[in-house]
Amino acid sequence: DTSASSQLKASSEKPLPSKRLKDDPFSDFRNRKTNQSTSFVDQHALTIELDRQIQIYDSMEINDDYDNNPFSFWNEHKDDLWILARIAKSVLVIPASSAESERHFSSAGQIVTEIRSSLDPDHVEALVVLKEAYINKMWPTVISSKE
Repeated sequence: DTSASSQLKASSEKPLPSKRLKDDPFSDFRNRKTNQSTSFVDQHALTIELDRQIQIYDSMEINDDYDNNPFSFWNEHKDDLWILARIAKSVLVIPASSAESERHFSSAGQIVTEIRSSLDPDHVEALVVLKEAYINKMWPTVISSKE
């Protein structure tokens, strides 16, 4: 009985968490602005490092051994060309399926018909991209016009 009353007394002595009021309503904005300035310095340093790595890559003599497997090249140079290696790994990812590319070819085949056989390849590509955007509901819902 005494232990229950002591627990009740201890729990009632704890202050209830109150809603913390912000003294400065713009503190989040100011903190974000401060963080952006430091990230700009980091971004500038990365740009300098990227330029350095591109110069190193441009001056390299690359063996024919890497022709069939660029991953082995980037794996071998992942320490000295670490930014370029990360970019290469993201660009060189092989799709698990060819379904998407087949869908694009099929879409282009529906656009380029016997009647529209003289379409420029750039226009065909633009039409395929627009059709894909429309199908994936990425089409803009509101189009503003200049009056």
